[in-house]
This record gives sequence, C-alpha cells and structure tokens, in this order.
Amino acid sequence: MLLNNEIGAMKRSDIYEMIKSELTTGRKLNQAQVFFDIDKIESVMKYFMPSIPKKAKTSEQWCCKAVAKKDVRYYITQVYSDGHRLAGTDGHRIHYVPTTLEEGFYCPKSMIKTDMDAKFPDIDRIIDCKRPELTELDVTKAPTKLTSENIEVIQIADKVWLQKQWLLEALNGETLVTLRHGLEWHTNVAGETSRGQFIIMPINIG
Repeated sequence: MLLNNEIGAMKRSDIYEMIKSELTTGRKLNQAQVFFDIDKIESVMKYFMPSIPKKAKTSEQWCCKAVAKKDVRYYITQVYSDGHRLAGTDGHRIHYVPTTLEEGFYCPKSMIKTDMDAKFPDIDRIIDCKRPELTELDVTKAPTKLTSENIEVIQIADKVWLQKQWLLEALNGETLVTLRHGLEWHTNVAGETSRGQFIIMPINIG
C-alpha cells in the first residue's frame, strides 16, 4: 500500500476512516490519494484500526466487547448478525442487540462485513434457559473476592458468582441491574442494560 505525503499530517483514526471509506464505497477523498497493495491491506487496516473503547458508545461496540480476543474457533472472534439480531460471544458470555445489518459476520473493530464461511453458535438455547430467580444488584456494594486462579468474582446470590470484569463490561458504566438466574451456581445469568441484553456463565468457586 502506498500513501502520498499528505497522509503524514493526518491522525491515525482519520486515516483509518479514509481507508474504510475507500474499501466500502470506492469513493476518492479529497484529502489524499490512496493506492492499495492487496497483499498488505489487512495488516495496514489492523495498524490504523481504532481499538474498541473501554466504554462502548454504541450498541454495536457493546456487542463487540463480548467476542473472543484469540480463539481457534475463529467464528467467535467476530460479531454475527442474523438480519434481526447482532450478537457477540466468547463462549462464556453473550451480548446481543436488535439490528438491521444484513446476515453475516462482522469485524468487531471496524464493523466491516467479512467473508467467513462458518456457523455461529446456537445462542437461542442459552437465551431460552429458565431462570426463576431475580436479584436487584448494586455492583458497588456486592461482595467480591479472588479465586484460586486470581480472578476477581462478584456475588449475585447465595451460590452464584460471576467474573466481575465480564459483568462490568456488560454494564458499561451502569451500577444497578436486575439479574435473572437459578438457585445453583451453574445456571447462566441474564440481564439487560441500556445498550442491550447479556448472558454470563457463572464461576464455580467451590
């Protein structure tokens, strides 16, 4: 990929948006002329691609917080739209929201549709699990502790503990939440925030 000298004065985020526009619309922008070397475009995109913000600003970004970072199951390193629902999962938690995106897999950082031939996990069987108990939780007051693996967990019921970081990422800055769960530690926990709905697998602390 070759860039002219005008690129040097641009912010990394602006360069990324320019490249994204060229790829998705084919329009030529006034700021600079871009010539693509197809063998290098993927690494260049990753370099200029902004990271997912710590606090999601959109429902799409919030969904992307739940995808796997590195996993041999490559299909869970991206978010998936079935045409009505956008979902992200790492196998231990799920974030999902309504969407109008066409069916397919999307890069979690750029939200550009990818050409992936894979089947997304059947999350409906997890979403539809029975959770008879309700807990009103204030994460600033709930008990926490470290597991033997040095993972901080937060208690939401007598036998039910969640990885605190996963819950905080789901709440996205909110502190109060109503959680649906079972009486035993192994029932998945469901909740909803202003960004969307989520499910988190509890942790067995023995």
